Amino acid sequence: MRNLKSNTSSKQLVLPHIFACLCFVVGISNVFAADAFGGDERSAMRLPANDPRVAVSIAGEDRAYVLGQMRLFLANIQRVTAALGNNDLALASKVAAIAGAKNNEIDPSRPAALRAQQPDAWNQYIGKVRKGFDDLASTAATAPVSNSLSKLAGVTENCVACHQTFRIID
Repeated sequence: MRNLKSNTSSKQLVLPHIFACLCFVVGISNVFAADAFGGDERSAMRLPANDPRVAVSIAGEDRAYVLGQMRLFLANIQRVTAALGNNDLALASKVAAIAGAKNNEIDPSRPAALRAQQPDAWNQYIGKVRKGFDDLASTAATAPVSNSLSKLAGVTENCVACHQTFRIID
């Protein structure tokens, strides 16, 4: 009898795990949203007429910077997921490091007055997301893919929590 495992690529073995992790992240974000908005998972997709999230006033260049950082986080989550799906652990580590705290301690493009406009809890979430990317970067290169997926789920958990807590207004 032939060894079936030798005919199965590592990509085929990793992809179901990544899919399961993404389903978990989407499902858990719906549960968090349902808890935050007092309903079930279906109602979590519809915000109530009175949005209970904390309104944070950020306008102009500051707003553009914040939204750009959010897009960077989201793009890096996608790139890390794709790299893990292709079993490219070095790329997953490299991409995670781009959004980590170590690479962003001194960001000359960050508007100087921005930090003062953001609530302390907002800045704590950002710190947790960046630290999560650092942890993911150090894990992805050497640990099993399942460990990296757990770290990635932790990153997205903080993203979801922040978006459930705050909303940006002009």
